[in-house]
Amino acid sequence: MPDREIVCCDCKATFTWSEGEQAYYQEKGLHEPKRCPKCRQARKARHNDGRPDEAQGQRQPQTRSACDSSSREYAPERVRASRR
Repeated sequence: MPDREIVCCDCKATFTWSEGEQAYYQEKGLHEPKRCPKCRQARKARHNDGRPDEAQGQRQPQTRSACDSSSREYAPERVRASRR
């Protein structure tokens, strides 16, 4: 696999997708990149709310309110006499 030149879908700049990167993507079952490394980094930063990559695994605990739908309790179903 020779190096490939790809046009970034965001900034329209041409970037090189190296042979090693191609092998890695193929091994992991990933699609070829659409964005250059600079645009990929910017997109990641927007989706991470500006947090650095190290902070991704550290989530803040969330509290539930009394009106949260997941905290509702339901009565068990009644079994009809014909199904006993």
